[in-house]
Amino acid sequence: MKKLFYILFLSVLCLTGCYEDKGNYDYNPIPPIELSGLEPEYTVYAMVDVLDIVPQFAGKEDCDCLWTLFLAGNPQAEVDTLSTEPDLHHKVVESSGTYTLVLTITNRKTGDKQLFQSSVTVQTEYATGCYILKEVDGQTDVDLMTPNQDLLENILAGNETRIAGKPRSFVVCSDINYVDEEGGTHERVKTVWITSDQDARMLPLENMQPVYDLHTMFYEEQPNESPRNMQFVANNLNYFSNNGCYNLALLIPTAMHKFGLPLEVSNASAGEAKDCACSKYVFSSMLYSMFYDEKNERFLTCLNGVLCRFSDRDKYGNPTMSPNNMNSDLIYLCKTQANAYAVMFDKGQQQHVVYKLETNAYDVYGTELYSPLLEKKELSAGAKLPQGETFGYNLQNAFIYFSKGSTLYMFDYNTMQEQADILPGLEGDITLIKHIQGANKEGQSYEYLVVGTSQGGRYKLYFCEMLAGKPDLSKTPKIIEGEGAPKDIYIL
Repeated sequence: MKKLFYILFLSVLCLTGCYEDKGNYDYNPIPPIELSGLEPEYTVYAMVDVLDIVPQFAGKEDCDCLWTLFLAGNPQAEVDTLSTEPDLHHKVVESSGTYTLVLTITNRKTGDKQLFQSSVTVQTEYATGCYILKEVDGQTDVDLMTPNQDLLENILAGNETRIAGKPRSFVVCSDINYVDEEGGTHERVKTVWITSDQDARMLPLENMQPVYDLHTMFYEEQPNESPRNMQFVANNLNYFSNNGCYNLALLIPTAMHKFGLPLEVSNASAGEAKDCACSKYVFSSMLYSMFYDEKNERFLTCLNGVLCRFSDRDKYGNPTMSPNNMNSDLIYLCKTQANAYAVMFDKGQQQHVVYKLETNAYDVYGTELYSPLLEKKELSAGAKLPQGETFGYNLQNAFIYFSKGSTLYMFDYNTMQEQADILPGLEGDITLIKHIQGANKEGQSYEYLVVGTSQGGRYKLYFCEMLAGKPDLSKTPKIIEGEGAPKDIYIL
């Protein structure tokens, strides 16, 4: 009984001692930091905007700061450290999505930490809009007019560097495998391929960060490459240069998609050249691309990844105008809905001519590659078409548009007549002519002749409604303005 009493007595003493000891501490909790300058939400564009945040709070000089970012709603998301500086200056390179931005403030004296967070929504405006391929100071860059009518300017210069040389082509490739130079494997992504007369570049559409260029897009670098054009057709990416025609078959899911050696003409006859040098004008249809071989003066086609010559005979087997050994220089080549048209200089006859070419028949597997030349017409001695500086064409009719300075002309193949100044009042020299048709997201159809001009280092894009194949002068054009000289547009 005495033992039990002593145990209880000691227990009470211990409890009392603990209670009295607790009362000996003097607690002075640090008051919460009152912080300003950090908004609860931010909405930014990837590869365009910069998160500039300067938080304000008392005792800032005595604290350490840590800025981190992670994908919201994903417990497995990696946490990225953005900065350890008190003020945040971060170029947005993240993929589209909603992120949680966390600022951790640590008092160096006490070690106390307080966390502040904000929601960051990253938008990728590169997926839709009107891309503007342009020349700036002899280099190639891109602008984007978003669906919200925001003009994102100089995307290439903002991401890394512009492409050396003057613009040639802008192509969107639905999906492609690639491996970056750091050795990281990437899954299939939608990409943009941009070529100039000196270089080429591949960029994922998600963030427009450069991946391949003219030196890295081949399995083995090709010497003395001068890009001419690039086309995406029937799940094949065709690249054209002074060294020939290259092909990527994108349906091979396990391939690391780079270009190999140029294609050889598969059906070249004995003694006929198997190589080629592509012109800068290339058109594509459902299954093929067609171009003029400047080196051997002939028309060729890349049909489902196979480079072929055309026959000297027509569809009935009769001799006809030959698309081979033409002894001619190509001035312009384009395709309307039903046919293609080639403006050429016949060196033998010393005469400017226009050829009408067959196109639709080759969009059938197994079709014989008979001569595409259907008709040849001579241009009058006073025709201005051969001296055109910029060219375009009508998608439906046999009209070729061309310019001299700030004057826009229209040539009608059927009548062989030219009409001058079909869009008066343009400011600057014409650098772009393109006929576009389509429907907006509300399902409303549109049709414009887009004319781009450049003056004093600035451009204007005129979106002109159409009437009988020409700009409707009773309607005021929609205008986009920016830096440089526009060369092409691409609408996504």
